[in-house]
Amino acid sequence: MVFYGGVFESSGDLGVPKVSKLPLTVPKSPSFTKRRHAPLRPAVMPSNVNSSSTNKPNAARSTRIVQQGLISSAESARRLSQESLKRSVVRPGSTLSSQRARPMTTPKVTKTAAVKPAVTVPRPFQLATGARADKYQEQFRHKLDGWKRIEKENQFKALPLPTYPDKFVPKKSTKPLTHSVALHLRTDQRAHEREVYEKERQRKEKILQDMLAEKAREDELREQQDVKEMRQRLVPHPTPIRDYPRIEIHKSTRQLTVPKSPVIGEKRKRQLTLDRELSRSAEEDRPLKIEEDPHRQRQDRVRAEIEEQRTKDAQEQQQQQQQQQQNHMQYQNKRPRVSVGTPVDPTIFVNMGRKSWLEFNDL
Repeated sequence: MVFYGGVFESSGDLGVPKVSKLPLTVPKSPSFTKRRHAPLRPAVMPSNVNSSSTNKPNAARSTRIVQQGLISSAESARRLSQESLKRSVVRPGSTLSSQRARPMTTPKVTKTAAVKPAVTVPRPFQLATGARADKYQEQFRHKLDGWKRIEKENQFKALPLPTYPDKFVPKKSTKPLTHSVALHLRTDQRAHEREVYEKERQRKEKILQDMLAEKAREDELREQQDVKEMRQRLVPHPTPIRDYPRIEIHKSTRQLTVPKSPVIGEKRKRQLTLDRELSRSAEEDRPLKIEEDPHRQRQDRVRAEIEEQRTKDAQEQQQQQQQQQQNHMQYQNKRPRVSVGTPVDPTIFVNMGRKSWLEFNDL
């Protein structure tokens, strides 16, 4: 960045005001001591006061003003110490002190009449410890009485010997003697029941195996017969010609389409109104004539045949259901009843189906 000296030297033409410089500071020595000090308050010092005058409450006291020179504190302390030292030195021919002590007074002894002390009369006193001791003794006495009473109640006392009227003579028992009986345990009974159950289960399994073998033989014969019939059906045969209704083509009675030019705007509205009036007048003049459509007649005939075939199928299905119910009722009436433990002839299950065998196995 470049600075131009003219900017700082100007007096405000270029935007920087000119500041005047302050004069330099002139140092001065501090005055630690002054020739003339502030006026001091006079120090009140007590003078030699007689002891007799001190008892007065509002007595005037003499004071002495001490003037100090213009000297420093160290110098004044040194001078004061020298003066005190000079005062302590006793000069020859001078008295030690100007004060004198008063003579000692002798107290006056006054004789009083001798007082003879009265005889001390002792009076009884009550202490809290004594009251507590009496209370404790009373409580302990009650406890001791209670302990003695309980001990007396718990003391063992033998009952007197009973007095029997006659001598005891045992009587002969009339009960029969005990006879031992053979034990019949539940385990033996369960073992016998298990043995009977196993025999019955083996018998049923044998019958089931015979029936399964017979059923397998029948299934094999049936499968062979089905294969034989399927082979006969697989031989190709021509399909017979189906009998369809004859198709008759009729000439259409509808008129040919006549092209018309589009009419736009007011002209179109007038033309539509005119055509509507002409068609209404034509319908009123000519009688209504309905022509039969051959195509519609053919559709009605086919629809009637379909409805007739559906009715026949529903009747046949209802007849089959009724026949099945009758066969089931006859089978229920003819089904053999087999109980556990009864010998069964295996030949009765030859003509039974799978469902009948399962019902028999659940017995």
